Amino acid sequence: MARMKFKALLVTLFLGVTLCTAFAQKPADQKPDVVKATRVIKAKFIGFEVGDYEHAIVKVKGKEESYYIGDYGMDFFLALHPNAMCRLTIQTVDSYIPEANGRMVTERISAVRIGHTSFKSWWKVILRKAHGANLDPKYQPLVDKLTRH
Repeated sequence: MARMKFKALLVTLFLGVTLCTAFAQKPADQKPDVVKATRVIKAKFIGFEVGDYEHAIVKVKGKEESYYIGDYGMDFFLALHPNAMCRLTIQTVDSYIPEANGRMVTERISAVRIGHTSFKSWWKVILRKAHGANLDPKYQPLVDKLTRH
């Protein structure tokens, strides 16, 4: 009797470990992003548009283009500089997009420089001053004001 309980316990543990392992592994399409290309452009920042994700709208040689925003806070930095000329690093990325139920190739902004200030350096200063405070109430109204509806 004790031997049967022990076998049942072993089977239960084996099944549990197997299920946990299966759920812990990401399906092939949810693997990390793959950067396929990187380029740098000079553009005038115009504003934002929102679909499933927020995009920055920029004007390049008179033509409007829209890009995913790469990092949290990058929209705050851009919103502080409406109509500014900026230097954008654009990555072409193969990513898992849940709303598309699979992988897609998209273009996202991975770095921004406006004048002599980069997003990365500005963000370090902001985070040092913020001390864990929620930054959305301060900067989100600026983003909202520049968002097309």
